[in-house]
Amino acid sequence: MDNLLVFKSYIEQIISSNLSSWDELLPLLEYRETEKGGFLTRESQEFRYELFLIRGVARNLLSDSRDREVNISFLNGPQVMEPYFIRNVNGKQIYSVQALEYCEYFLFSAAGFSALINKYLDIRNFAYAIVESELRLRIQKEKIFVTQPARERLNFFRKLYPGLENRVPLHHVASYLGISQVSLSRLRSS
Repeated sequence: MDNLLVFKSYIEQIISSNLSSWDELLPLLEYRETEKGGFLTRESQEFRYELFLIRGVARNLLSDSRDREVNISFLNGPQVMEPYFIRNVNGKQIYSVQALEYCEYFLFSAAGFSALINKYLDIRNFAYAIVESELRLRIQKEKIFVTQPARERLNFFRKLYPGLENRVPLHHVASYLGISQVSLSRLRSS
């Protein structure tokens, strides 16, 4: 499927109607590719874009106080990344995004997209749906990760990211779950 059509279909599925503002959104899109292991963006760098992952898998990660990488979420295309205003402080990205597979994606100016949100109801509905979904997901994750054992966290991961456990290195899954890779192997075999 054509990359533009993948993006347009994604939006229309979320808003449950045709995207009337497509002609104004289209000029904002910049197509990019990143090879496996490359970074789509890095923590603390200026990144004033929205991002739509067309295909591929990427991880969102932070570095802890001992410079260990901690996975906080995954992108599994087609999927939009959390909105700019959630993942930026003073225009700087609060986490890194690294490709775990070859990734194709669109970048588009956060300011330009914000202008379209103010101008078009369909874009506003899309943006609100993404923010609402992201907030709901973060609350669910927080509740499960604070109150549930590793087995339940793994079940949550499997439900949230079907099949991803078999596509990415297990140490990334273990990091996301907050357990060792050995513990993850035990959970998977039981």
